Amino acid sequence: MAASTYHSCMICKKEVNRLKYHILKEHKDIPDLETYFLKYLSQTGVPPKCDRPACNKTPSFDVRGMRYNRFCSVKCSNKQTNFTIKRVSG
Repeated sequence: MAASTYHSCMICKKEVNRLKYHILKEHKDIPDLETYFLKYLSQTGVPPKCDRPACNKTPSFDVRGMRYNRFCSVKCSNKQTNFTIKRVSG
């Protein structure tokens, strides 16, 4: 059996097993997980911009990972040139 991972709620300081569910159930003043992230976990308190320098859009918030995506779209991700492609020789 896998060990449970507990997370500390930044609002009430409780140690909870399922932080996402705890926030939505116990803290009715927080409308969504993105608001919690921006208010309690983000260093700037504002949504980030797309990692592609030529773009200025805000990427979508990934609820499952409790983070913002790096790029605003697949198109921007594909246009980004700061990555390397590893080829598998066979």
